Amino acid sequence: MISEVDVHLEEFIDVLLPLAHIMEEHVTRTNSRYWRLGRPRVKIDEVQLEFLIESSFRVSDIAAMFGCSKRTIERRINYLGLNRYSCISENDLDSRVREIIQMHPNCGEKSVTGRLRSYGIRVQRQRIRDSLERVDPDGVVNCMRRVLHRRSYTVRSPNSLWHLDGYHKLIRWKFVIHGAIDGFSRLIMFLKVSNNNRASSVLSGFMEALQEYGLPSRIRTDRGGENVQVSEYMLRHPDRGPGRGSVIAGRSIHNQRIERLWRDLYSGCISFFYNFFYFLEDAGLLNINDPLDLYTLHLVMLPVIQHQLDLFREGWANHSLRMENNKTPLQLWTTGFVNCDLNNREVTGLESDVFHGQHEAVADRNNDTVIVDELPQYLSQRDYEWLQLQLNSTDGFSQEVLLCNYVIATAYIHNNCDL
Repeated sequence: MISEVDVHLEEFIDVLLPLAHIMEEHVTRTNSRYWRLGRPRVKIDEVQLEFLIESSFRVSDIAAMFGCSKRTIERRINYLGLNRYSCISENDLDSRVREIIQMHPNCGEKSVTGRLRSYGIRVQRQRIRDSLERVDPDGVVNCMRRVLHRRSYTVRSPNSLWHLDGYHKLIRWKFVIHGAIDGFSRLIMFLKVSNNNRASSVLSGFMEALQEYGLPSRIRTDRGGENVQVSEYMLRHPDRGPGRGSVIAGRSIHNQRIERLWRDLYSGCISFFYNFFYFLEDAGLLNINDPLDLYTLHLVMLPVIQHQLDLFREGWANHSLRMENNKTPLQLWTTGFVNCDLNNREVTGLESDVFHGQHEAVADRNNDTVIVDELPQYLSQRDYEWLQLQLNSTDGFSQEVLLCNYVIATAYIHNNCDL
């Protein structure tokens, strides 16, 4: 009797085990987020979401890009453990803001915000305002007095029109800055300092920008000879060419985007060097008529100026624009491509190949060109490299460090070089 019961139990268990496995699988599927009832889960790429947060996009803008609600984005941010703001104390924040203000005292709230974002520091606007009140209360009042009346200016899309120009604020010391800015987003395409005003220098910066941002549909320049090679590049490119306005030339004062950039560049970067160079002259340490003094100044300051231009460019890409609903140039650049036809090569220029043409025969043959005589190389490559090792690092530079570097280089060059 017992054996018969055991047999029946074994048969019953054999029947129940498959059912148990089926029930377990059903429960697992029911509890899984992929098998819940309702709308399908919105697919949001983690890498894309992290990039947009690091670029300081607002949650509402991110939601519009992915076609979902703000709450969905907020839940996904919490689920992935992403932080919209940096964890930084008030003292550390004040220290970073003070560092920026000391080097560039004319920077306002949005410029400081852009600089902090370029350092990877994202904090609430009110915290930055409070920090500026603590660190530089007089500067806050002065900035309020300098608010400008903005005018409307419209460009079709990113890469539709680049504005190119040269900046000669430091030309007294034979430094020339060339740059370009995107008319749609105000994103700076390139900023490059040189010790000459040759067309090849402008073309070099332009080509670097093409590698990073693609080919513009049109460029706006003045009629200076330093822009000849860039103009011929656009006119000879198979995706651009003549007869379509690939190059728009006119007076510099009407090149609105880039002329406005020069004002901000001076207050946020170049004013430091402008005042410092005059200080060297007033102190009798720099004679602009002495080629060795100018050579020393270029040797010490060219890499420093370029480094500061790169920092300014990064900060500019992340500063808010009042007339664009407080979006940054980088955000406008990104959303501009999202909203336009990415398959239209003429508009975006992202798919255009780099065109390699000959430009050597057309350099600087315009009467409007500002001529900057390039200084000869007084040091050998070996002596140059040795002197660079003696100079202090310029990461977090100050007037004291630059003055020390200039004095050391001046003593060495005057003792080892003959005119």
